[in-house]
Amino acid sequence: MTRSVSELLAAEAALDHSFAVSVLAAMAAAGWPAYLHATGQPAPPWGGGWLRPALQGALLLAYCWFAAAVGRAARCLGRRHGPAVAWILTAPVLSLMPGPVASLAIAAAPLSLKLLLSGALRARIHDRILAE
Repeated sequence: MTRSVSELLAAEAALDHSFAVSVLAAMAAAGWPAYLHATGQPAPPWGGGWLRPALQGALLLAYCWFAAAVGRAARCLGRRHGPAVAWILTAPVLSLMPGPVASLAIAAAPLSLKLLLSGALRARIHDRILAE
């Protein structure tokens, strides 16, 4: 199915916005424990038991939005979106495993899908504009 330029642009914008929010959420979820460890501080009383789960929840919500945007972009390109969406939604859960380097790599890995899809979307947009 041929998508219009406006549909492709909307998919690209959604992908860009959800990517930015996902990067910020991943940085916050990884940065807070790293900051506490680097400074040798215990969890502060105002953020003791609820801040880390709240950051993980924000990461999961951001990745849900990103997964929806990736699925939309993949459909606009005529690609399968199931495996990519499943990987994006599984990554925040898998990133809870022990080992800071491995968990950070697992949390950040799905974000590379944005680079793959945005390049293909831009090429398709360029082709559609030239065809019109």
